[in-house]
Amino acid sequence: MVPPPTRKIAARLTVTYAGYTGESTLLEGLYNHGKEGQEIDEDLWSSGGLLMYWTHQFTAPWQTEDWRGQMREQLRPNAYLRLIENQWVSSETSFIEMAWWDQCVDPDARPALEDRSLDVYVGIDASVRHDQTALVACSYDRGAKTVRLVTHRTFQPSPDDPLDFEDTIEATIRDFARRFRVREVRYDPYQMQASAQRLTARCPDA
Repeated sequence: MVPPPTRKIAARLTVTYAGYTGESTLLEGLYNHGKEGQEIDEDLWSSGGLLMYWTHQFTAPWQTEDWRGQMREQLRPNAYLRLIENQWVSSETSFIEMAWWDQCVDPDARPALEDRSLDVYVGIDASVRHDQTALVACSYDRGAKTVRLVTHRTFQPSPDDPLDFEDTIEATIRDFARRFRVREVRYDPYQMQASAQRLTARCPDA
């Protein structure tokens, strides 16, 4: 909305928290415009016709240390910084912190090439044109009481070279079924419904 010139005092009010650097362009432009001005009070900036209050302080009475601790446990690090501490972050973040990943890794483990007696469970994250597509087969080691990565496969589609699900995902699932005893396949039906129907028709006993 445009402030009308017929009113002596007219304003637009924006209430928000920080966004993603390089992506939230409109908000980031307003933020930078405010920070280029004069700090007339603590965390209060004046820049031309813009008055901006931007703080990283916890001002609400319910924002206790206990509550912040809960948020740290529930949110990814960058999500906590952006949503709770009002910090600008990059959207290019790790899905899992490497320290967490390292705690789950057995450096002596080796991939299984083929074992028809090994029960595996497959997860699929599929994309047609942009994100990577991944298929991961895992088993459960009852002796060690831990999940074991058995094998995986990734594909990188692009807008100019979209993924052919039959030649990639479906072929990989059939390969997994030939090499291992596939007990279950989990997937998002939004992209995978047609493939699931074809595979079910081809392997009705799977």
